[in-house]
Amino acid sequence: MAKASGDESEPKENDKLNNPGNGDNGANLRGPVEVTGKESTRTQLMLERWDSAKTFISENFYRVILVLTALVLILLFVVLTLAIILGTRGTITFPMKCESASCLKAAAVTLSNLDLKNDQCENFWSYSCGNWIKNNKIPPERGIYSVKDGIRHETNLKILNLLHTLPASNQKHGFDTMRRFYETCMDLDRVDHDSKKFVDDYLVAKLGGWAPMHRVKLDWHKVLEYLQIDYGVAPFFRISVETNDYDPTAPTIKISPPEFGLPSREHYWNPKYEKIQQRYRSYILEVCKQVGVNPAQGQRAADMIFNYERKLIEFVSDTWNVSQLLERTKIRDLRAMLPNIKWIEFMQTYSDLNDLPFKDNTQVVIVDKKYLRSLVNILSPYADDVINTFLIWKFIHEYAPYMNEDVRNIQIAWKKSLNGVEQSYEKEERWEFCVETLKKFYGQGLTSLLVDKNDVSHKFLAVEQLLERVRNKIKERLFRFPWVTDRDTSERLRDKLDMLNVKLGYPEGLPDGEGMEKYYLSAVVDSSLIKSVSNAYSFQRKKLFQTLLKSSTDVWPFSPFEPEVHYQYAGNILYVGFGIMTSPIYEHDFPLAMNYGSLSFHIASEIFKAISFRGVFYDRNGQFSEGFTIITEEANEALNSSTACLAEKLMQHNVTISDQVNIDLILPQTVIDIDALQIAYEAYMQLVTLEGQEHPLPGLSLYNDQLFYVSFAQSLCESVRDGYADNYFQIMKTLPGKLRVETVTRNIPQFLKSFNCRSQESIKCPK
Repeated sequence: MAKASGDESEPKENDKLNNPGNGDNGANLRGPVEVTGKESTRTQLMLERWDSAKTFISENFYRVILVLTALVLILLFVVLTLAIILGTRGTITFPMKCESASCLKAAAVTLSNLDLKNDQCENFWSYSCGNWIKNNKIPPERGIYSVKDGIRHETNLKILNLLHTLPASNQKHGFDTMRRFYETCMDLDRVDHDSKKFVDDYLVAKLGGWAPMHRVKLDWHKVLEYLQIDYGVAPFFRISVETNDYDPTAPTIKISPPEFGLPSREHYWNPKYEKIQQRYRSYILEVCKQVGVNPAQGQRAADMIFNYERKLIEFVSDTWNVSQLLERTKIRDLRAMLPNIKWIEFMQTYSDLNDLPFKDNTQVVIVDKKYLRSLVNILSPYADDVINTFLIWKFIHEYAPYMNEDVRNIQIAWKKSLNGVEQSYEKEERWEFCVETLKKFYGQGLTSLLVDKNDVSHKFLAVEQLLERVRNKIKERLFRFPWVTDRDTSERLRDKLDMLNVKLGYPEGLPDGEGMEKYYLSAVVDSSLIKSVSNAYSFQRKKLFQTLLKSSTDVWPFSPFEPEVHYQYAGNILYVGFGIMTSPIYEHDFPLAMNYGSLSFHIASEIFKAISFRGVFYDRNGQFSEGFTIITEEANEALNSSTACLAEKLMQHNVTISDQVNIDLILPQTVIDIDALQIAYEAYMQLVTLEGQEHPLPGLSLYNDQLFYVSFAQSLCESVRDGYADNYFQIMKTLPGKLRVETVTRNIPQFLKSFNCRSQESIKCPK
């Protein structure tokens, strides 16, 4: 082929670029391209849209900015919300955590009890108390061990240390009396030696013989007087001096039912407890054999005693309705009820107050009128030997802990079976038994000793402020409670709360060392433990009558070193002993969330008793009057309706709860506990509002509101044997620890919110 000549033979580079007909038809070429048809229409449309968008943006610039800003804010809100939700289960991030010595201690105490393997929402009890339960072994003879028992153990150690470090004294009274009593208790060789003479010295010489083993020389009326007056044994009734329900300004003598060998009426009558009934009979038989009764007579005595106790307890009331319990009467009326007892002579000797004569018109208060009025019908049909057998058994049972090793072991084995303890050879430390016995008889002196050697008064101001905040919060929230249905009821309840007489720490006018020397001047300690115990019973009884009936000294219903808060209906009095102001329930420099979650709950729970259930039968001064209630009939019906609602909710939430506890018994206290925890939380949050939030504790993934609820639960931690639960839970008036914590927290919406428990529903009843 011939080549073209001239310029046409070889195209120039620029011609290649401008000519779409060469190479790849211009697909990758840049430059002006002439297009037609659909391509032209699409390109033109895109350009027009771009121009329109630029025009719209220029004309609506500020609107676009606002929309974009809103989208950014919404996204930020979503991120923060997710962080909060996830953060409740994760690690808390605060700018600063409290790292003081007290905060480190508080964190260590709290963390040592937590079991972090448990979910806070699914099992709050195990989360809060799991490690406490693992680390606190139940003592060998007991069926239950709680945080309060741990505090008691620490108090016992302090008392033991004081007994060993007090300087020796030539005085034969005062603190030296307490030390000698303790030493007598610890001398087991002497205890075993003296017990060999128990039958001759006591059953025969003092009490005239025992029907299963001897011919009886004394009638049962005389034996009853000896036991009640000389040995502190109360076979048919107890006599005490307490605040008068009918006139709180003056103490009075009260007569109430005695304690029985088994925990309740149900234990004598319900076939469910047949095994325990048989063990109780066996316990009586084995002790009878130890004091010289032959097996056949011992078995007869065991059956006789069991059946007689069962008849007695049948008439004991089980109601909390005080109008069905109390009766004000006079000694002449007691004589009509129990004519075989010479009441004036009996009371005169029992009180040891020769300068304060008892007369026919001397007033007394019967605590269970149904029981006492039925007593004559229980006594009259039985032969004297049956009653004698029962009376002497009560004496032997009461003094068995102070007898020889064989008798002690038999009673220990019986208590173990009642507490659900499997057969074992472990025993309670002897020193702790002796300290507990010392506390039983010498509480006043030990209180003075502990107060003198341990500075506790520095806690009182803070506790008083905490208490007042709780009381004021209850007054603010009265209309929230189901039984406060009108303004008049609210005002009466508020007035009663204002009149609440708070006793904090320990009794006013508690004698010091010199005063205690005088107080125990007439106390006698013998080388025999049995005789020392009987002397202590007599001394304690005489002092009670002297200090209350004659001098009206401030005497508490429990020893202040016990970790208790106690509301007394008669007199409208709240007692807060220094024993409760102890870690982990209270520590002066612990975070407010911990102290309010624990101590303020216990205080609120007792204050609520003043204005609910039994408390409504007492006026602002704590005085009971027949037919009086501080709330209206409508309010009382509302309270009963709310209680019934809670019972229904509890059984719906936990279908097996009625198999574990008696719903009717635990309902009043459960209603109180729910409101008490809510009030404690609100009192805490009010303080936070005023003073600001505290820094969180180090090492814990807990916000302070969560710490509040954890502290509440940890103040109730306890370990329980299955056998103990089987024998005792059905007669308890307060839910056992686990059920108490789970039930109360499930009734508090704020708890569910604090831990973000979305899968859990509140079981709280509406007002």
